[in-house]
Amino acid sequence: MPYRILVPSRRLNGFKPMGENLMLLRPQFEELKKSLDLEKQAAANGVQLLPSSSSAVPDSVEDAIQSKLRSLHRDNCEVVSNKLAAERLKRSNLSRTVSEDALVREIQDMQSKASGQLQELEAKKRNRIKELLKAELKNQRQYNAFRMLHRLQHREAHYPPSQWLHWAYLACFLLLESIFNSYFFKEATDAGFLGGIFIAGMISVVNVMFAYFLGSFVIPQFHLVHPGMRTVLASAGMVACVTAILFSNLAAAHTRAIIASNQASQVTSTEAFQQAILQLKDRPLGIDHLEAWILLGLGLGIAALAIWKGYTADDPYPGYGEIDRQLKEAKNEYSREREAYTHEIIARVMQVRQELEAFLRKAQSTVADYHNSIKESNQAAHEYSEALTEDNRILVAMVRYYREANKSVRTNPYPAYFDRDPDIIIQTDLGRVSPQEEQEAQDLKRMITKLQDTCEETRRSLGNLQEAYLARLEELHKNWGLEAE
Repeated sequence: MPYRILVPSRRLNGFKPMGENLMLLRPQFEELKKSLDLEKQAAANGVQLLPSSSSAVPDSVEDAIQSKLRSLHRDNCEVVSNKLAAERLKRSNLSRTVSEDALVREIQDMQSKASGQLQELEAKKRNRIKELLKAELKNQRQYNAFRMLHRLQHREAHYPPSQWLHWAYLACFLLLESIFNSYFFKEATDAGFLGGIFIAGMISVVNVMFAYFLGSFVIPQFHLVHPGMRTVLASAGMVACVTAILFSNLAAAHTRAIIASNQASQVTSTEAFQQAILQLKDRPLGIDHLEAWILLGLGLGIAALAIWKGYTADDPYPGYGEIDRQLKEAKNEYSREREAYTHEIIARVMQVRQELEAFLRKAQSTVADYHNSIKESNQAAHEYSEALTEDNRILVAMVRYYREANKSVRTNPYPAYFDRDPDIIIQTDLGRVSPQEEQEAQDLKRMITKLQDTCEETRRSLGNLQEAYLARLEELHKNWGLEAE
């Protein structure tokens, strides 16, 4: 080939590419010389004394050289021209999307947007937070009054942190006593082991439930600072519960003893229970079997544990734990709502800030694309100039080579125009970057600086707006507290 295609950022046959962006064609002297058979044509024309000494215009060989290189130049012109036209269109489109006044107004509107969102949020949350604060303060007053009337200012309420765990303990007591009872009654029932489990469960429920009721409700009544009918009823309840606990455990122990003593006669559990009731009237502690005593001790021990768990299920003073929990729940609900409102204020402002940053990045990207387009155009124009210089250098070199070869063969004087350089290719005006576009690039650069300053001012304003609404929440908290008082 008489020329090579330049690939960006590569070297071909020892020649440095003319451009880094365009696929421009670069002439190769030796290959052009060979394709035109320049040496042979120079010799043949010299033998025929051509061109004639009087000739004033170049011959057909020089015309062929000119034609080859000018064709190459036209191809390069088309590539560069298309590139410059594409970049001009790109800059025109970018320029239409950028308006300094509109961009500044849009940035400033973001603060108004944030302010409007926070106003809407406050209107939505205000009444709810106010009502929760009033409820908390009302519960606080009731709590304070309760402590004063019942002389509890010296201590806080005490109760388990988890009611589920407390009930789990109670279930464990029932299960534990049922296991023990089922062991002692497995051989003493008509239905065998399953019958033992049923009787054990019934005894356990009666024993634990009465014990739990005694500890959780009856005993706390004796702590009241103003005793009255409740204390009288509590005394009666204590007698009833203690009696029921003792009766159920003694009846179970006597029943176990009677069945164990009469295994040979195979007395039924019903008959054994009836005999146990009769023995309770005459000899309550007349138990003559070791396992029966063990059963009695286990039953009373578990009853004592159930009383203790019932007593500690809530604060010992009646009503103190309940009113304390109501106050804590009111405080927690108010705190949760207030914290959620605070987080939402911060989130709304953060969202606008992120929109602001994205907006600035987009504007910066647009301006950077405009500047890059100018660089691309200038680079294309520079590559075109380099290609044109190379084309003309090869043109002159090939024409001189042809003339010197022709002169070395001919015997008559050569034409006078041989002493002049050939006509070179004139640079084509491809429409480079205009001064107006260069000025617009500078204006866009200044615009970005102004937008950055406006964004920074808006960031500060958003921060101040956030702080103002958080401070306003504190002020409203104080005012609502005074209104509630």
